Amino acid sequence: MKNVIPVFFGLFLNVSDCYAFSVKTDTLFWVDKGLTVQLTTCNLIRNTNISDDKLTIIRFNPSIFNVDLIEYKNNNQLKTPEFWVDSFAYSIVVNAGMYDLKDEKNHRFFMQNMGLINNSFLDPNAKGIIAFNPIIDSISNFDLFDLTTINLKDVMTKYQSIIQGYRLIDDAGNPVFWARNNQFCSMIVIAEDDLGLVYLFFCRSPLTQNQMIENMQSLNLGVKNAIYLEGGSKASFAINIDDFELNKMGSYVSNYHPFDDNKIMPTIPNLIGFRINN
Repeated sequence: MKNVIPVFFGLFLNVSDCYAFSVKTDTLFWVDKGLTVQLTTCNLIRNTNISDDKLTIIRFNPSIFNVDLIEYKNNNQLKTPEFWVDSFAYSIVVNAGMYDLKDEKNHRFFMQNMGLINNSFLDPNAKGIIAFNPIIDSISNFDLFDLTTINLKDVMTKYQSIIQGYRLIDDAGNPVFWARNNQFCSMIVIAEDDLGLVYLFFCRSPLTQNQMIENMQSLNLGVKNAIYLEGGSKASFAINIDDFELNKMGSYVSNYHPFDDNKIMPTIPNLIGFRINN
């Protein structure tokens, strides 16, 4: 991946550990982790006074990875993201999105993997699509779509693995504010930019979905098609690339677990695994 260090004007961040943030310049600094991933972290717009009040951001070029949908329904293994990274040589493992609370084997909305349907329910309110394992060699191996600008059938003619989720930012980079705004939680979000780079946004401190949107857009990263993956203790990811390891998990959900006490990586039924191409 190219060492991309974009400049953003009007952005002021506090110095934060070894992740090199600048107070007096307009540059957001990224730290290269190997040749494949960049990492940065920044303060939230407004403090929650719970946990660290930081937004952790991972950025990478998906074209250098093979991408798998790791399904509990197929492999009968309910494991943590860290397990899949450590035991199956994935470089990055992250939530595939929200699962059905009544049957955790099933994704909450439409999910298809290599011709096998995990859940056939197409929720009309969930307009975000994560797609990978392309049928056509000439297209990106991983992409995000907005069902207000493309038909799901069109996506299915191009990709074999498809996951539906709720949008936070649309295909044009505009916010998709949620009407429901009464729950604060730890959160993980996936997005992309116009260059095709993929972003993971993680915050352990509790935010509403609309506050997450505001924080993402304040960074002027040019992200689009941001899709909510999960909240609370299940919001997590694991990375192991070269000599770099990072495991993050959430904790707080205002409606039923208003505590920042989780220290255990959660088991998750459905995940997305990125493995570096050999």
